[in-house]
Amino acid sequence: MTPSSSSFSAPRRAIWATLAAFFLALAVEANGGRYAPVGMVWLSLAMGAALLAAFAPVWVPNSRRALHFVLAACATIFAALWLVPDGGEAGWGGFALALAACALGAALVGRLSRFPALGRALFPLFLFLHAAMGISTLVQARHDEKTSTQLRFGVRNDVQIFAQEGARLLSVGQNPYSVRMPNVMGADLPFYFAGATGKDGKLPFGYPYLPLSLYFSLPGHWLGDFRFAHVFALAGAAWFLATARPSSTSQLAATLFLLFPPTIFVLLLSWIEPVTLFFLGATLWCAFRAPRWLFLALGCLLASKQYTVFLLALLPLLVPEKARWRTVLWQSLGVAAALTLPLALWDWPGFSRSVLEIQFKQPFRADSLSYLVTVFNATGQQLSPVWGFAALLAGLALGLRRAPRDASGWCSAGAVAYLGFFAFNKQAFANYYFWPFALLVGAVAIALPATAEESA
Repeated sequence: MTPSSSSFSAPRRAIWATLAAFFLALAVEANGGRYAPVGMVWLSLAMGAALLAAFAPVWVPNSRRALHFVLAACATIFAALWLVPDGGEAGWGGFALALAACALGAALVGRLSRFPALGRALFPLFLFLHAAMGISTLVQARHDEKTSTQLRFGVRNDVQIFAQEGARLLSVGQNPYSVRMPNVMGADLPFYFAGATGKDGKLPFGYPYLPLSLYFSLPGHWLGDFRFAHVFALAGAAWFLATARPSSTSQLAATLFLLFPPTIFVLLLSWIEPVTLFFLGATLWCAFRAPRWLFLALGCLLASKQYTVFLLALLPLLVPEKARWRTVLWQSLGVAAALTLPLALWDWPGFSRSVLEIQFKQPFRADSLSYLVTVFNATGQQLSPVWGFAALLAGLALGLRRAPRDASGWCSAGAVAYLGFFAFNKQAFANYYFWPFALLVGAVAIALPATAEESA
């Protein structure tokens, strides 16, 4: 049985999920994904809306038209934020002009979409232009990085050097987990645990992510910049979201996904979330379009980043049939193991030190977008990240008990769990919140089937 959001309240759930994604994006946008009081207000609103989306969709219209209005309004505001990032020098006046221009553009697109041929072409055209802009931005960025006298090793941050060196080492047959990565951030800055940087300026670990993210980045590395693969990943994720359960709703949701305001920031700083989002989209696409291959997409998702393993707890929502979800569970774990173990077993101590141990040694960051920072600022006390795991487990348990048993419920319950996990943890930044944002948008994209008119 293909998973579907059959609940009578599907439009209400999708509206709340859209609002949660919108509030979450504003939380990240408030201070570039770092701590800010206004960011915490938006984050709190996002968590409340996500809870309503997953467990108690009330107080909003239960109509597709209302959902489309909310999606279009949020996408229009996101587009204006792209035109005037962080307010720029233009301030609120400039943002108002950008918003008016984007509203006119949205109205024009709405008119054009009434023509069947044009309507079918609009989203692919936008997807192409978005990817082309991403590639162009990275080409210019790489030139600037290579010619800059301010950047150590010609990179913007540590994640970039990790991925760049990892791809280079793998390309020449060396294990990226067996080396010590250089510290390009400065030994006197609080990015790593005390004493992490050696006298030679290197860190005591290699590539700190799972192998699949490195495999995925190799084609981009061979073309001149591994981040090109991340542009492809975001475009692929959006295509999967738009076509998993194709409708005007799914295309609007995929458009909202592409307009996530910090997207260029995420690409420039080389965070690997685009790879994870690609496989999230592939998982949802297989759930509806190719169920026999669901285990493969889900296995790749599990192998893309460490924290995705928690989604397995919600597998009975994605695959409601008990006999089948157990099969999918073991098959997906087999895929994840096949993708991970070759490099891991090549140098298990190096892999364990780089991928597992380092996660528990990372320090508390007072610039995190987290309630732990709020408590720290108010009392001077650093709470344990155990609070994050408690919020995660509570979200997973509530999801299993109360969320709809379909793919949309899987996404919305996952978003609640991960929002709690990050919001009560010792580190939480823009790239962290890109993951629950994508889960929320994914829940919207697959919430409703196409109308009879769209299916004709």
